[in-house]
Amino acid sequence: KFKISRNNGLGTTDRLTINGDGNVGIGETDPDKPLHIKGTNTAGIVIENTTNATNMDIDWYNNVGSVAGRIRYSEGTGDFTFMPNQSTAAVMFKYDGRVGIGTATPSSKLHVNSEISCGADDNNRAMFGYTPSRFYLGTRQSGTNYLNTVNVTSGKVGIGVVDPDQSLEVAGAIK
Repeated sequence: KFKISRNNGLGTTDRLTINGDGNVGIGETDPDKPLHIKGTNTAGIVIENTTNATNMDIDWYNNVGSVAGRIRYSEGTGDFTFMPNQSTAAVMFKYDGRVGIGTATPSSKLHVNSEISCGADDNNRAMFGYTPSRFYLGTRQSGTNYLNTVNVTSGKVGIGVVDPDQSLEVAGAIK
């Protein structure tokens, strides 16, 4: 083990430890990960760029040396982006509070650029869904089709009908 310690007159405190496995501990004398930071009221990481860079990234690499994931802070805009690779914005947190999922340019407080579904049960039935062209309510019929549909672009409503072609189309008996 390699240690850097500080004696403040009240005793010696270990500040930095590198164990036999190569793990580094800051404030931790027995690090169990490649980097283990421990502190009281001061644990944290500071990333500072003094050259006024455009982006500051934290990258994760796969076993062949390619970027497999990234968190980016854009210094100019103050935005945070979570990426499944080195360039695709999966989730964007804008400085002004807007959040984009599937888009780097959210136009509202929450902008989802894909299908949304909520409340799926054990049988893969959803109670709510949305795509840019349809709003779904009810249970899934098959795949991504739902029984009760509002076609957003045409304004047509289907009850028990996936693609209504009338203003209101109902499949089955009406009471």
